[in-house]
Amino acid sequence: MKDPLRDRWPAVRALFEAASGQPRAARVDWLAAQPVDDALRDAVAAMLAAAEDETLGDTDPRDAGELADGQHIGRYRILRTLGRGGMGVVYLAEQSSPRRRVALKLLAGAVGAGALARFRREAELLARLSHPGIARIVEVDADAGGRSFLVMEYIDGRDLATHCADLSREARLALLAAVADAVEHAHARGVVHRDLKPSNILVDADGEPHVLDFGIG
Repeated sequence: MKDPLRDRWPAVRALFEAASGQPRAARVDWLAAQPVDDALRDAVAAMLAAAEDETLGDTDPRDAGELADGQHIGRYRILRTLGRGGMGVVYLAEQSSPRRRVALKLLAGAVGAGALARFRREAELLARLSHPGIARIVEVDADAGGRSFLVMEYIDGRDLATHCADLSREARLALLAAVADAVEHAHARGVVHRDLKPSNILVDADGEPHVLDFGIG
């Protein structure tokens, strides 16, 4: 029997990602207020419930409080928030030595064993990769309070869709080929990107694409 929601997967996924970005305690009310039909809403509610069961014992980054601009964690000074995900918050930070800007992904507060294991696995998998089209991992560490964080190369650029808006067909194909080469590098080392989409590919000032956030942690 054909799944009636299969053809609507882009809409399901988009709504799930938007709901996941809300504070955990507010997700149900937020979802109920969205102008979508019951089938779509029920599918996303089920996905949220499954995700929360999987991370039982974890804390939501918003619930635990976020790092303030100028605050230090380890050898890094927080400059600003770059984004939020289901497991953590990503910050633009400055490393003290050597002095450089990095992207710091933090699991705020105490975390459950399952979330911590996935976070460590992300770091281990990314450490296998060495390709100019993939953001490099700098280190994995924890602060004095036991909060784990992953530090990665900071890519100052625009997401793929925005960058491609005014490009020719040939230029877009060249970018696609470069992204495919980076993804093939990961595949050859046993790493599969589970969330490959334009927002996870940044194009720098030189027009070079960089694949980010393999969706593991």
